[in-house]
Amino acid sequence: MDFDRNLLDWVQYFCGFPPERVETAVRTIQSWSIRHLETELADATVDNALAATLLVESVEYLVSIGVPAVRLLKKLRDDRDVWPTYAEIRAAKLLAAPFKKQASFELEPLRASGKHADFKVRVIG
Repeated sequence: MDFDRNLLDWVQYFCGFPPERVETAVRTIQSWSIRHLETELADATVDNALAATLLVESVEYLVSIGVPAVRLLKKLRDDRDVWPTYAEIRAAKLLAAPFKKQASFELEPLRASGKHADFKVRVIG
């Protein structure tokens, strides 16, 4: 994953994401050492720069509300098809964010029972 300055300028132009935001996300993904994820996002495109940034920010948000980072990274590591897992993590962030402290979030509730939901948001109060 190597997004040059020209591409990052286009990302900022089209999406408003400053280059530093994308570069931070890329470094984070590289620190995860998930080769198939890096390979999927390797092409220098605006789409991949955005996807990398939104994935990292979604993971960070979910961790901030109590989802164990190790579980999220395990999902990304174990699921060889990146995009369904990406969509699940992104959707979880989008659904949980509006509730802030008025909700609890659970990743893969009842996983041990076999079939299970990807996540559960429980509104408190």
